[in-house]
Amino acid sequence: MRMKSRVNSYIPIIDYIEPFPELRVFIFRYNNLSQFPDLSNVSTSLKIIQSLGNNICQISYISPIPHLITLDIRRNSLTEIPKLSNLSIIFLKLMLSGNNISKPDDQPVMANLETIMLDYNLLIVFPVLTNISLSLMELSTEENPHIKIGDADNFPKQKLLKLGGNSLADFPRFKFDLLNIRRVSVNEQHNKSRGLCTE
Repeated sequence: MRMKSRVNSYIPIIDYIEPFPELRVFIFRYNNLSQFPDLSNVSTSLKIIQSLGNNICQISYISPIPHLITLDIRRNSLTEIPKLSNLSIIFLKLMLSGNNISKPDDQPVMANLETIMLDYNLLIVFPVLTNISLSLMELSTEENPHIKIGDADNFPKQKLLKLGGNSLADFPRFKFDLLNIRRVSVNEQHNKSRGLCTE
């Protein structure tokens, strides 16, 4: 592994990582990384990548990682949802809490994505997520105090929805299959929710 750094700046750039053929989990957190490293040659067996608490502002491309299930990029400086449609055909969980995402538009399809976490961002409009995945089961947008939600998308498999700490005056008109719903959270004093509307 070759790393470029300065005194007291941790590891801002990783420009090469030797292959680890059996590597399943790769964690590089709280290192002040400014660029997401190229992990395509590290291991074809990678299932979990955690890049928590760095300083990544943009991810324009990630090489395919065929067995990746979870990508954790919480507490960075992203302003948009990365385009990850080619990442993995079994990609299930995307964790983006604690970034600077304000208006996630024009998202590519991630056909099997089941969980997306967008808590503690700067969302002003609710993301159009049917373009991401109709397999979505868990969605969390807590603590986006300026978010506005109109009639939203169809989530036929939705089980968990978390909207606490926003500024909702009414519950959004999501089209749920009520037989699948296991938990809806709209707590916190900022919300003024008045009920669930389904169609």
